[in-house]
Amino acid sequence: MANKFHLLNDGLAMILVFIGGKMVLIDVYKIPLLFSLGAVVGILALTTLLDLRTAQVEPKG
Repeated sequence: MANKFHLLNDGLAMILVFIGGKMVLIDVYKIPLLFSLGAVVGILALTTLLDLRTAQVEPKG
C-alpha cells in the first residue's frame, strides 16, 4: 500500500516546512488555526489525489 502513495513523503515534508515556518513566525504573525488546519488537510488531499491519479495512468505490470 505504501508504494501506491509515492508522493506522500513529499506532502509530509511540505507540511513539516509549513509548521516549522509557522513556529518561526509566531512572534511576528500568528497564522489562524483554521488556515493551518486547511493547509495541512489540503496538502494531504492534494498529494493523495495526485497519487491516485498517477496510479491510474501508469500501466500495470
